[in-house]
Amino acid sequence: MKLLSARQPFVGLALMAAMGIIIAEILPFPSVALVPTAIMLALCILAVACWPRLLATYAIVGAGFFLLHNFRPAALKVSNSLTNLGAGREFSQRLAV
Repeated sequence: MKLLSARQPFVGLALMAAMGIIIAEILPFPSVALVPTAIMLALCILAVACWPRLLATYAIVGAGFFLLHNFRPAALKVSNSLTNLGAGREFSQRLAV
């Protein structure tokens, strides 16, 4: 079967992204540790840019989506708090984007 024999790297990236999101749903990350973890991920991205490896790339994609999924609810809480405090709708929408 031609479908299974061809290289399809984006399938692996999509699977790792989905795994990162699922793990973030099951095991939420404390908000205090998000910034240091994002800095470590950025350093890993630089290392993989210099010395590319397939498994490291997949791990970084999974970790990146894990962090993105954990960052998003914090931004929504800020937006909702601003709306409740009476801040203008336009300001809270700009902040959430």
